[in-house]
Amino acid sequence: MTNKEIAKEILKNVGGNGNISNATHCATRLRLNLTDEKKMSIDGLEKIDGVIKAQMSNGQLQVVLGGKVTGVYAEFSEMLETGKQGKTDSAQEKKKFGLNRLIETISGIFSPVLPILVGCGMVQSLTAIISTFGLVQPDSGFFLVLKMTGDLIFYFMPFFLAVSAAQKFKTSIYLSVALAGAYMYPTIMNGAAEAASTGVRFLDFLGLPILYVNYKSTVIPIIISVWILSYVHRFIDRHVPEMFKIILTSMLTLLIMVPFELILIGPVGSYLGMYIAQGVKILYTSFGFIGAFLLGAFRPVLVMFGMHYAITPIMVQELSETGKTIIIPALLAGNLAQSGAAFATFILIKDKKEKSGAFSAALSALFGITEPAMYGYNLKYKKPFYAALFAAGTAAAYMSVFHAYSIAAALPGILSLPTYNADSFIYIITGVLIAVIGAFVLTLILGIDNNSKLNLFKRK
Repeated sequence: MTNKEIAKEILKNVGGNGNISNATHCATRLRLNLTDEKKMSIDGLEKIDGVIKAQMSNGQLQVVLGGKVTGVYAEFSEMLETGKQGKTDSAQEKKKFGLNRLIETISGIFSPVLPILVGCGMVQSLTAIISTFGLVQPDSGFFLVLKMTGDLIFYFMPFFLAVSAAQKFKTSIYLSVALAGAYMYPTIMNGAAEAASTGVRFLDFLGLPILYVNYKSTVIPIIISVWILSYVHRFIDRHVPEMFKIILTSMLTLLIMVPFELILIGPVGSYLGMYIAQGVKILYTSFGFIGAFLLGAFRPVLVMFGMHYAITPIMVQELSETGKTIIIPALLAGNLAQSGAAFATFILIKDKKEKSGAFSAALSALFGITEPAMYGYNLKYKKPFYAALFAAGTAAAYMSVFHAYSIAAALPGILSLPTYNADSFIYIITGVLIAVIGAFVLTLILGIDNNSKLNLFKRK
């Protein structure tokens, strides 16, 4: 089926565009918020050629498409634009707040940003390779532009999140970007950079202090700011007379929000993010390899329920605060173990067509896209999935013992290996081998059914 045909069938099985309140996508999934969940058909979606899996998670329909997702989403978006746009159901918007709602919100904000986040991370992998092998001079224009390209989203993170948060909270994108601009304005950024030398740590605003904080790469302040903006802007717009809206609405909104975010939201959100990053470090320090084992082993489970995006802001905050993240090595172990298990499944499967698909899925997982391998083969046969969980946990625990970390938010796969380090890089390589070979061998031992496991080890 073509991408257009897949998109058309998906739209048909979710109840039409009138049943869609919000549509976005991540690296492998089409993510839809529906007005009426009773109008969709999970069975119908999973019968579509090209759809790996469909599931409801955290109040959101997730259609797993693997590498097809970008093309299908483009066609899907055109169908929504040319047809009747789905309107948000008021009852849907007033869901009771809880963990599911929080995860769905984080996912909705980070999903649109993920492609550029991964793209910049992969460019950082390339710069790491060039730097390690001394391929060009570090002060050359070529290297500096490459480094700048890799740093783009991490330096200007508030702007990117302002756009996606505005879409999620259904408020003005331009006012949201203006709030990000206030955080990144030279007066604030230069004040933060010079605070140590000048001793001046805040700006006086009508007797209230505006702290000089470096908001580069921060996540929490802009998300909270845009969330509050969505209420403030609606309130002002509702009460300003129609003839004065164009003059007063934006002006009053900015006059309220900019001082409020700089005085209260920004500093509180920044410190909250810092404490979250420190908390992750303490968790790893206190529980050591046990914490790493659990994260590595259960990473695929988080992916199954679409909850893995809850880790993304913590990871980004870690990079912002410390310049490295100790979380990603566990994610790397989780992805590569799924690949190893799928390669073993490829060997054990006898059907030629399914065999070919298993090899492609295993190769995809090796580069960081695990859903085809996980849903298409490992979970289908169960034992490969369990083997992958154990191997991933073991590999993550091993790497944590040797203080493994990554300096970029690149897609966890073999192409991003140059961004990883530990007490010695050999421990990263060993951890990768534990994940891939461990899952591979364990799957061969366990087999994919009661008869397959002995075939490779017995000869008549």
